[in-house]
Amino acid sequence: MSSERFQELEKLIEEALQIITESEKEIQACESPKKRRSLRQDIEDSKALIIKFESEIREIKNGLSNSNDKKERLSLPSANGTGGFPEEAELERKKTELSEYEGKLVKTELDLTTLKVELAEFEKEYLIKVGVKYLELDEAQAQFLEELARKNPDDLDHVRKARSAREEANTTAQRMSGIDLDEKNSLVKIQENHKRLYYQLAKLYHPDLAVNDEDRTSRTKIMTQVNQAYSRGDMHELNKILKNWEKSPEAIKGSDIASELERIERKISQIKGRLTEIEHEIQALKNSNQYNLMVQVNSAHSEGRDLLSEMAQALDEKILDLKSRANIKTKE
Repeated sequence: MSSERFQELEKLIEEALQIITESEKEIQACESPKKRRSLRQDIEDSKALIIKFESEIREIKNGLSNSNDKKERLSLPSANGTGGFPEEAELERKKTELSEYEGKLVKTELDLTTLKVELAEFEKEYLIKVGVKYLELDEAQAQFLEELARKNPDDLDHVRKARSAREEANTTAQRMSGIDLDEKNSLVKIQENHKRLYYQLAKLYHPDLAVNDEDRTSRTKIMTQVNQAYSRGDMHELNKILKNWEKSPEAIKGSDIASELERIERKISQIKGRLTEIEHEIQALKNSNQYNLMVQVNSAHSEGRDLLSEMAQALDEKILDLKSRANIKTKE
């Protein structure tokens, strides 16, 4: 029965992931705000189901690994004659609670990492379309004010403004010089299969699921590799990390119930602390100007508009105006 339920849960998870993938595609093409809200709710519901199903799978695995020993112990009478030990019942309850928190931690960590990647790629897209225009605008402004200062050498205000504008233009140019603006080398699009693989790896390697300091150090190192590969959209590297796990089975260690209960309670406490940190970090990112602009750009995109191109066009008009007033030839 357990194996049948296990297979059923795996199938349900695949179906939920498929719903998420299809809903995200529909959102991109959908023009109705009401329909988009409904699709987003479908995605959130599916994510919640995945966490629930993953939790049940863990329970089944734990049950299969300890079934024979558990049956013998639970058949023994307790001091009050009701059968079973209260400590074991509490341990099972705590295992279930821990499993739920582990699922929530991995999902929240995925949300944070995905948001960071999306913001980094949006920043690069912004620089490619709009940032370079500010570079041109600063240069045109500097040349315009320098031309005014040349024509009015005795006007100290013109001279001061020209010097300040040149310094600002040089600073902008220096800042932009270290940025890869080649569109072919940028704009990683996080696909649903990337998210699924990251979710799977985070469940295996997340540092807050470590059992000791040595384990935490090892997990932290591997999760750094996972995060870097995810941010690049490198499926090959993510699969390689997963295969390394499959070739290195964990050691099985026994322990008494009281000690295991204490470890689980401490692990739950650690996960709760990390969840709070992640939620604060996500909120800080969502409060940023960069995130708000990204939301506006995505909203405009759903209406068939390219807001970044519109911003770039407005800057082009300002640049042309400054060049015209300063009699600067426009590059073809």
